[in-house]
Amino acid sequence: LDSLLEAGSASPRYDHPIVWRDEELSAILSRVILQERVGLMDNARPPRPVFAFEEINRLAHALRTAFQEASSREWIVFVLLGQEAGGPATTSGAIFVESGKLHLVIANHQLKLADDSEELAHVRANPLYSVHGSGGVLGFDAPRFVVGSKANWSGGHRASASEMILDHTAFLTYLTQTGS
Repeated sequence: LDSLLEAGSASPRYDHPIVWRDEELSAILSRVILQERVGLMDNARPPRPVFAFEEINRLAHALRTAFQEASSREWIVFVLLGQEAGGPATTSGAIFVESGKLHLVIANHQLKLADDSEELAHVRANPLYSVHGSGGVLGFDAPRFVVGSKANWSGGHRASASEMILDHTAFLTYLTQTGS
């Protein structure tokens, strides 16, 4: 849990605490995709999932617990350290609910950083510290539930993170109605 202090703001900012089920968080996280940025002359690449199956399993329970403990002044931040082809890979960001919508911020995605690097130390200290940016724009494989997306500069570094705003209530209602 982390907090973003805004000068002069005494009112609650986030809709926390919230009770989630692991299955709800897994359903959402499994559909988050990243559309990679390409150059003007490059062919577009297909979007790829942000989280691997193993990462979703690790994250869902931890996020559920964090959302229950979070206050209206706190958001949930995370750093996932895993292995990608060629070595260690770091994914970091934040997640919170504001005005009834779920916000997911990815600052670093599958970024290869040495275990002893200064950049990894910065990311661990501040998961919104974006070393080179997220590498693309966040999306959702059911795009009608995406309310918006934007650059997020909360990490205070030279590169922005990617933020997606999701109508999670409508999405979870849809899943329940369709039996998915």
